[in-house]
Amino acid sequence: MDIQLTEVVGDYLHRHRQRSASVTLKSAWVQYVDRLVADGASTAHRRNHERTFKRFLALHDRLVCELSREDIERILANCSKSYFNMQLRELRSVLNFAQEKEWVSSNLALKVNLKKQKLSEPEIYSPEQIQTLMEKAAIHHPALVPTMALMTFAGIRPDCHGGEITRITWNSIILDDVHKRIELPGNATKTGKRRTITMRPPLRSWIDWHINRGGITEGTVCPIKDGALRKKLRQIFSAANVKRIQDGLRHSFGACTYSRHGISFSLAKILEFCPPRLTERCCSVYITL
Repeated sequence: MDIQLTEVVGDYLHRHRQRSASVTLKSAWVQYVDRLVADGASTAHRRNHERTFKRFLALHDRLVCELSREDIERILANCSKSYFNMQLRELRSVLNFAQEKEWVSSNLALKVNLKKQKLSEPEIYSPEQIQTLMEKAAIHHPALVPTMALMTFAGIRPDCHGGEITRITWNSIILDDVHKRIELPGNATKTGKRRTITMRPPLRSWIDWHINRGGITEGTVCPIKDGALRKKLRQIFSAANVKRIQDGLRHSFGACTYSRHGISFSLAKILEFCPPRLTERCCSVYITL
């Protein structure tokens, strides 16, 4: 009995010391990102962490020593395999940092298994599906037509949580010049590098449609972000009866452009970070549509 009591008291004192020495997940993450900045980490890497940080909002006030495997799996439950793995790796790096600081005794995120991914045939949208999506956007959420057009006809990254599509402003859309284009400043791109995209006829026609109907042309092109944007995009895809494909609009744009012009330097700059092999595989699907 005395041995059991000693073990109980010892366990209680250990947990008490651990709690006293620990910090919240929010504090640990903020300090980790500060170290990334100090170490010269890329803007893209920092932004990825900021996005994942938001996903774990429900656990921000939880001490890192009190996190559980079940907590982590619940937060990541609805992620695609690629996002699951990316965000789990980023959480692991934060908890490794916390362990280094002795805020937690072990990294529970290491007990959550990464999702196995097979290199499958890439999925893209057919021209008919693209047309239907744009028409449904015009009917159900006309204010989002420029947003849909930029993702579809300019290859803009679609992340709703502070991604490129939510940072582009109307000042970046150059219409009063012979060379109609989109000038993306470094603070709007994933890589932090300035990017120029030629405005092709389909994009120009949908931008004109928005302007002619009296749509807003000040501030950010996308009027909403985060959950509100994700919800309305889902409504558009549902109305069009088109299955959502991760990065499907961006890859469809790349495949279409590749099939007409090849993997030119200009296309590589437009897509940024989209591997040529993936673009070629998408193209092989596109030309059979």
